[in-house]
Amino acid sequence: MHQGNSEGPKVTHWFAEIRHYLAEVRREMKDVSWPAWAEARSTTITVVVFVLALAAYVYVVDQLCFRLIDQILLRQP
Repeated sequence: MHQGNSEGPKVTHWFAEIRHYLAEVRREMKDVSWPAWAEARSTTITVVVFVLALAAYVYVVDQLCFRLIDQILLRQP
């Protein structure tokens, strides 16, 4: 016995939920306060400089630890 397509209402409900979600997203995006170009640029530069400084610090500490462990493990008696 074939009772028809029971997926129809579920799919329609799913699409309605997506449309409602996207409508809410659009409404919220209108309320977002976007930074000015100068502020975005300066913040981006600050983040890039900080990441580079942190990478340099991690590199130096890694090299120091590597050499210290190398000296301890490979020390000839």
